[in-house]
Amino acid sequence: CIRDRYYSTIRMQNTGEEVMPTVGKLVEAALRAYLAKNKQLPSLIIFYRDGVADNQINSIIKVEIDSIKQGFARVEPTYNPQFAHVVITKKINDRFFELGGGRDGGKYRNPTSGTLVCSEIVSDNFDFFICAQNVTQGTATPTRYNVVYNSTTLSAETFYLLTFQQCFNYYNWTGAIRTPACTQYAHKLGFLIGQTFQDQPHINLENTLFYL
Repeated sequence: CIRDRYYSTIRMQNTGEEVMPTVGKLVEAALRAYLAKNKQLPSLIIFYRDGVADNQINSIIKVEIDSIKQGFARVEPTYNPQFAHVVITKKINDRFFELGGGRDGGKYRNPTSGTLVCSEIVSDNFDFFICAQNVTQGTATPTRYNVVYNSTTLSAETFYLLTFQQCFNYYNWTGAIRTPACTQYAHKLGFLIGQTFQDQPHINLENTLFYL
């Protein structure tokens, strides 16, 4: 995000290939676009990574984080921003409920939008659950966030709040969605490219939300 703007670019991968060794080139392109717009590089970068299974997290740590750091260096050799890499997992079996106020006098109800679970059932690593969306039918599925790399000075509470607030920034919905808006934009872009374009979009579209 360039302040109130979004930049997008793509790299084609083979079907079923989830780990992106070239993600650093995407980050490099985004940083150069940011620099051209703002005349300076960001001092803090929070990278949300969606679409990763649990058994791929180690590959993400070994391959993608190193690639991103190389992207930093290609923009400027001495560039070393505060950086956090957050892996998002949506396909989980965990479910949370609040006591009382269920439909038709039920004992339980879906968690309120903004429900955070960051203790008791999480691991010893920096991970947490947020149920950002407001679900009135069916059972709400929370989203798990795993901070696999963090060189920032941000508090855990800042990560929780930032992540929740970003779920309200998706222009196609008036409330909160399950994940930060940037990941949903990336999903929409990837689907459009994979199903229709199957090529790099025109450069004039890079600073627009044409995929919506």
